[in-house]
Amino acid sequence: MAEIRKRNKGIEAEGSAAKEQESPVERPPAPRPERRQREPVPQRLDGIVLDPYVFFAVKVLAVAVVGLLLWVIFYGNQGLGGKPFPEPATVGSPLLDSSALEVVADLPSPPGSVAVAHDGRIFFSFHPQHGHDTKLAYWDPANKTYTPFPTIRNQLGFNAITAVVIHNRTLFVLDHGLYGAVAPMLVWWDLTTNKEKMRYMLADLAGYGSTLSSLSVHPDGRRVFITDSSMLRGFPSIIEVDTFQLTAAIVLSSKKLRAEPYLFTTDVDTKGPRPLKWSYFNLLPWRPAVSSIIVDRSGEWVYFAATASNVLYRVPTAALQKAFDAKDPTLANKLVEISSTHKPASTGMLTGKNGDILLSDFQTSSIRAFDPTAPASHMKQIVRDPTLLRWPEQMSIGPDGYLYIANSALHLPLTGRKASSGQILKIKI
Repeated sequence: MAEIRKRNKGIEAEGSAAKEQESPVERPPAPRPERRQREPVPQRLDGIVLDPYVFFAVKVLAVAVVGLLLWVIFYGNQGLGGKPFPEPATVGSPLLDSSALEVVADLPSPPGSVAVAHDGRIFFSFHPQHGHDTKLAYWDPANKTYTPFPTIRNQLGFNAITAVVIHNRTLFVLDHGLYGAVAPMLVWWDLTTNKEKMRYMLADLAGYGSTLSSLSVHPDGRRVFITDSSMLRGFPSIIEVDTFQLTAAIVLSSKKLRAEPYLFTTDVDTKGPRPLKWSYFNLLPWRPAVSSIIVDRSGEWVYFAATASNVLYRVPTAALQKAFDAKDPTLANKLVEISSTHKPASTGMLTGKNGDILLSDFQTSSIRAFDPTAPASHMKQIVRDPTLLRWPEQMSIGPDGYLYIANSALHLPLTGRKASSGQILKIKI
């Protein structure tokens, strides 16, 4: 029995050893269930199903628009409130009777600027706020009609002309390019040949949100100073263009260029005072920053002012030239000084024949004069006529000694109304 048991154990040992030498059977892995990615749930907006990525882009765009609007309201436009603009004190009655005003041109739309040439042609621009198809033209006093300049086809090359100035038979035209969105530029022509001399683009200095509003030519005919009201961006500045070297730079960027929180109203053609607001938003008070500039006859001083400010400033031309050469707009900030604290609500400024500074006062429908040699003096009132002077804006002194005035009637679009006609006036000064 013992031998039989040993024999069986040996057989079992051999069987187990054989099993260990056999290779294990490979079994295929069990299939794993596929994981499906969860599809984004479409968003609904007023019953419209939007792709989630489109919905996210819409939200980002909405935040950007709201942020931009808040920036314009509270920084660029100094908020929604304010106080009434103070009417400057007037010493005595107007120097000239309103009967001295003469209507030079009856136009289909109000003009914004005017400049009289050596040959008697009266160049003007239709104010861009009124949306006339013709941008630049001249009035022929003999034929009593206007002609697009240089041609009708050339009007397509303009967007929004804000200023025209003639210096030494050269016509300078400023176009703010739809607030910097298209092509802000300075163009000048030789009026002896009526040929365009240069079209200088200013997009690098006046980008989106800028508002090129006025210009003044230095007596040397080389340097042109331009104001940027920056109605949307809120960064007003003064730009200098060298018309010989064809270079430009921002020469002044100061808080003194900004608008003050004043509110403007009008009672012209209304039953009561109505606030002036941007027609673009119809909710923002209209208060432009620096929008008028002039170089005095000596060429030593540059005078400038914001429309929504009762302070007239001046800065040495030499200081602006240093800022131009250094491309540093802060160099001249400390040299800016107050010239008068009695500036009216004006959008036009001009140097008179006797050196006085003339200002168009749209708030009182008058033309005022200021003696820069007596800064403490009040503004003299040259003429006043609420009927004829319907928002007097830019001015020009012709070779005949008359002061020509562009009636922009800007109070109409700023109160949601349209103008059906416009006028250019003149008065002997």
